[in-house]
Amino acid sequence: AEDHFYKDILGFHLYWQGGMQPGSTDWVAMQVPDGTDWLEYMLNVKAIPDLHTTGVMNHISLGVRDMKAAQAKLEAHGWKP
Repeated sequence: AEDHFYKDILGFHLYWQGGMQPGSTDWVAMQVPDGTDWLEYMLNVKAIPDLHTTGVMNHISLGVRDMKAAQAKLEAHGWKP
């Protein structure tokens, strides 16, 4: 579902992917279609994660050249840190 949203709807392309074991894909990074920014999301989080999973694998991350500018843009659209 995540790939469909980011690839087909938003036009992102695969930047890289990785996994806990060789040959498995547990996380994916998708790059914006018209720049260098990217985001990473996890695919291996259980519906009810344990404490370890919550602290490590339950996240989404942004890769940007200027984090302060990204934060300001998010805050301008209502995000609260």
